Amino acid sequence: TCFFAYPGEKPVIDFSTKPNPGTHNYGVRISYSTNLHFKGLTGRNVYQFDNASYCVGIWDVTNSNNIKFDQCTGYNAGGGAFQVSGTDTIYFTNCDAYNCSDPYTAYDPGGGGFGFNWSQDSHDGYIILKGCRAWNCSDVGFGGTNEGFISLDSCWSMHNGFYLSNADGVNGSGFKLGLNITNPKSGLSLVVKNCVAAYNKAIGFTPNDNKDHNRQMHIYNNFIYHNGIDHGTYSTVKYGFFFTGKSDSTGTFNNWIRNNISYNNYNKNNVGDYYTNSPYINCENNYWLNNPTVTEEDFVSLDTTGMMGPRPPDGSLPFTTFGHLSEGSNLIDAGTVNTGLPYNGKAPDVGWVEYRNARQVFRNGYMIMSGGKYVYTRSGN
Repeated sequence: TCFFAYPGEKPVIDFSTKPNPGTHNYGVRISYSTNLHFKGLTGRNVYQFDNASYCVGIWDVTNSNNIKFDQCTGYNAGGGAFQVSGTDTIYFTNCDAYNCSDPYTAYDPGGGGFGFNWSQDSHDGYIILKGCRAWNCSDVGFGGTNEGFISLDSCWSMHNGFYLSNADGVNGSGFKLGLNITNPKSGLSLVVKNCVAAYNKAIGFTPNDNKDHNRQMHIYNNFIYHNGIDHGTYSTVKYGFFFTGKSDSTGTFNNWIRNNISYNNYNKNNVGDYYTNSPYINCENNYWLNNPTVTEEDFVSLDTTGMMGPRPPDGSLPFTTFGHLSEGSNLIDAGTVNTGLPYNGKAPDVGWVEYRNARQVFRNGYMIMSGGKYVYTRSGN
């Protein structure tokens, strides 16, 4: 069953006149359903009126299977925008969540403001996110717990931890994946690739492994930049990447982190680009902790302007030069081939985008690399 926007139109479901329900609030609830596809729809303005009326989701999916969201948006949520619970398989493609906060939650003000959140207890379940964005969330852009498989590909999480929040600084992360996992599936269960976490208040990326669990994860070709930017005022847990020994406390999992850049992140007591106390995480060809050295000159731009702007008509991510490598950077061809991603040159680049993948369709022309910078040409030559 399909619920699609009519071609050329952008329907908006506005819940601003919905009264205080006196209990958990939500926008569109999808419950005990199968084989539904939503495309081109926007939900907005599901408010939190008080402690009892937390927004569990503008788009709330529970106990369902094979649900697809394509080019859908949720914003102005008094809690979460996209919420998934007890659902077997769900896909999010080119979806956006922003302006999410629960400032009236008594036990943790701002601690439930999320863009995409999930709770999945089935080993057979799949959560697939591709080309999605989350920003201005008081707690986290992407986060949750799942016993099955989850993949995040080309997702951006930015400027979280500040919006309408009374939080003390612990909240505000880009990707926080894995809280309270007790029985993860065997084999690979978490893949994060070609993603961006930038300008978040607390942590850029963490499996949130503060419980006694193990899972197999592959984290590669991501860009983690300028997180922990409350400068450790309230908490020392401010890093680009943050893993503990519980990510793999036995050495039985094939956990690896490859071809990532973590740069200019802050921690109260030391350099905050990367932390782990686990001896069992295989790290290859990552650039962090000033070893090898990364500088601003390695990048065409470190400005996120436009990354939270409108998408092109096809729903893909907007064009940006953020985190793209400059001509002559030592990060070009500096990666390992042991990820399976396609690449140009002698070896993969590190970071979230390949240097020579510079040609981008842009309106009626193209953006091309010239002298280490992007220029616009209508001819595409």
